[in-house]
Amino acid sequence: MHFIQDYEKSGEYTGFPILGIEWQKMENPDLRKAMGMKPDQKGVRVRRVEPTAPESGCLQPSDIILSFDGIDIANDGTGQSHFLKP
Repeated sequence: MHFIQDYEKSGEYTGFPILGIEWQKMENPDLRKAMGMKPDQKGVRVRRVEPTAPESGCLQPSDIILSFDGIDIANDGTGQSHFLKP
């Protein structure tokens, strides 16, 4: 049904959004330090990039993702819009 509804709506199949990576939480302060993160930085570590994913041209294993589309990423992989921060 997704394919049919998507095609009827846009005239093409746009698919499902996927990130194409495996990632690791960065909750351990020693791990963050070993990866070169500053004490106030938060994010997740890229463990593996799918070879056929669009991200394979720009992300590599051990990269740290600090934010995604303007949303900061916490060390546990959750995100919160900057508009909701205290």
